[in-house]
Amino acid sequence: MKLFYRFSIFISVLFLLYTIYRSEIYWEGKNRDYYYIYWIVLIALIIFLSITLQLNRIIQEYVVITLISVVISLYLFEGYHCLKSSCFENYKKINSSYYDKRSPIEIYNDLKNSNKNLTISIAPYNQILTKNSGNILPLAGISNSSTIHCNENGYYSIYQSDRYGFNNPDEEWDSNNIEYLLVGDSFTHGSCVNRPDDIASVLRELSKKKVLNLGYEGNGPLLEYATFREYLKPGINNILWLYSGNDVGNLNNELKSAKLLKYLQDFNYSQDLKSKQSEIDKLLLQILAEEYSKASHKENIFRINIRNNHENIISKHLKLFEIRSIFFNQIFFKKFQFHDEVYLHEKFRSVMGFANSLAISNNSKLYFIFLPSFSENYYVFYNDPNKAKIKKIITDLNIEYIDIGDEVFKKESKPLKLFPFERHSHYTVEGYKKTALKIYEKTK
Repeated sequence: MKLFYRFSIFISVLFLLYTIYRSEIYWEGKNRDYYYIYWIVLIALIIFLSITLQLNRIIQEYVVITLISVVISLYLFEGYHCLKSSCFENYKKINSSYYDKRSPIEIYNDLKNSNKNLTISIAPYNQILTKNSGNILPLAGISNSSTIHCNENGYYSIYQSDRYGFNNPDEEWDSNNIEYLLVGDSFTHGSCVNRPDDIASVLRELSKKKVLNLGYEGNGPLLEYATFREYLKPGINNILWLYSGNDVGNLNNELKSAKLLKYLQDFNYSQDLKSKQSEIDKLLLQILAEEYSKASHKENIFRINIRNNHENIISKHLKLFEIRSIFFNQIFFKKFQFHDEVYLHEKFRSVMGFANSLAISNNSKLYFIFLPSFSENYYVFYNDPNKAKIKKIITDLNIEYIDIGDEVFKKESKPLKLFPFERHSHYTVEGYKKTALKIYEKTK
């Protein structure tokens, strides 16, 4: 029995060391918040097993029986949720012949020889807590390049970036009359669909007018506000601020950036990024080269950014994907992410107040669009603790509030169909299209 406990402690220590490696070495501390809960659980387990090791044999046996019962129950629960969500049917689709199963590094290697202008989407949030070699903080990607983005629908989305590194047809910047300017994160960016299926492109088609998209994945309110400040131009009729459920959590990290804080502290502050695109491109190309040199051909991702939803069903559920999504992400993770909730909401109010004032001074109408997540549509008991507070802040600032969850997703008989393979992800082509159509109806 003592041998069993010693072995369990040894395995737990190995898992703890592995999570520390993933957090601090592989991800270079950028995803530390995500790994906190795993550290706490593993440390608690090691302490518990060490204490139990000192007790008498009967108690040790009872503890082992209890632990085995818990593990069996967890896998039964995992299996139940897998069947409930038609996971086998969806994984069968994912493993069909049309699904691109290449890893991101494989598609990059396959395409870079035939396309010398190929790059990968490098999100601004990757730079806010790292010391780069330049004096600027990029707020978009590499300009005028074929940009590999992500794969959630069975194919890799690839877009031609504009003169400033955003996901737009470049000529949109030449117009003096812009109907919509979009600000937001990955949903606004267009993950993981191609033009003309992203929100901005659909609005372009519906309105028959010019639309500029300043969205970039990983952005939170302060990165969005900084982008808004740097790239806002006269002649914009409507500004759409698209918000997804994790944005306040992103703000927690953004407030640690001295450069981003300057946008809140000084209304005249600017990096003058429009005139520094060649410097931005040089910096991001250097980062891309460094990350490429680190990546092994066996890796599934570049650490800078890129996703592929293809994963073996057995591997995924052996790791208790459903349980972790419910227990960690929906219960514990929120508590750690929003440990200073009042402070974050105060800062969010400041960001949105300044953004609204800037929109008014630009003779533009600001709309706040709340986008629903997969969790909101999948977990029956899910309740976003920030949603009501966010809505109150926005309405108190007299900014028009549009809830796409209420207007679109809750009216669907099967809202999960608007997510690729009914999995935790961004929207399908249909999901983006219905979202854009409702925004157009509410703002035209």
